[in-house]
Amino acid sequence: MIYGNGMLANAFSKHTDIRSDICIFASGVSDSGCEDETEFRRERILLEKSLKENASANYFIYFSSCSIIDRSISDSPYVNHKLQMESLVLKHPQSIVFRLPQVIGPRGNPKNFVNFLYRSIKEDREFELWEKATRNIIDVDDVVEIVKYYIDGVSNGDNIVNVANPFNYSVIEVVNVIESFLNKKARYRVLSKGVKYAIDISKISTIIQKKNISFEGDYLMKILNKYYS
Repeated sequence: MIYGNGMLANAFSKHTDIRSDICIFASGVSDSGCEDETEFRRERILLEKSLKENASANYFIYFSSCSIIDRSISDSPYVNHKLQMESLVLKHPQSIVFRLPQVIGPRGNPKNFVNFLYRSIKEDREFELWEKATRNIIDVDDVVEIVKYYIDGVSNGDNIVNVANPFNYSVIEVVNVIESFLNKKARYRVLSKGVKYAIDISKISTIIQKKNISFEGDYLMKILNKYYS
């Protein structure tokens, strides 16, 4: 059972080999800037209903956010909401919370970081560039491959798992790649703002190797070519 109709849910629904005894909840709020209590309440109601309907599922999978460890937004309504949803999910006896960074794919959230920069540069709109900030970016197809492998081989009982790129990008790095992709210079004002934070991916490092997923070199450019061409 897959809940949701967005990018993540559609990416999983393409795989017919996903076990039928697993519930994948991919219908949560994905905009880290969201402050809309209506959206938070919608997710909570659907999540509570899904947990009840799938109380006997061998695994109940929920997707949260690596933003939870970002000190700059630790008190935001979005982070508080995600922590509350994680607490609900972890009451299920067979639950796994996968925390995700910036996920890129078809039909992605137009408000996400890469989409915002891409549109701003393409449309020649000036934006603020936080010189101290970093972002972690991953292809939705890589998320699916890692999560599927983890579910099939899970035995250590970890309830919270970060699924992310081993490498963070500075904001200026992302801007430079998009400029190269579009062959167009960005217009921005540099602000001395932002924080850097590391994401622990030790629980999936072996999977990355076994699935032969390469995040090095031109990974970000490959994502742009894949989804923005």
